[in-house]
Amino acid sequence: MTDDITRLRARLDALDGELVTALNERARLSLAVRALKQDAALPLYDPARESRILERVGELNAGPLYDEQVQEVFRAILKVMKEARA
Repeated sequence: MTDDITRLRARLDALDGELVTALNERARLSLAVRALKQDAALPLYDPARESRILERVGELNAGPLYDEQVQEVFRAILKVMKEARA
């Protein structure tokens, strides 16, 4: 049983690394979009886009998390992305 726990924890650790990489890539892309919006004098915040993202991740969710839980995680991600600095 201890070996099983060790293997599962190693997989969790690897997945955590992938999540960090993906979050930083998302931040880079968000900052690029922000720069383009600023150059075009467009509003930085687009509530309709945020709603579409939350709806989409709920649709992508196959569980075991509930859609609302996945959407809550993404609300936190979107909040952090809005606060990110170049």
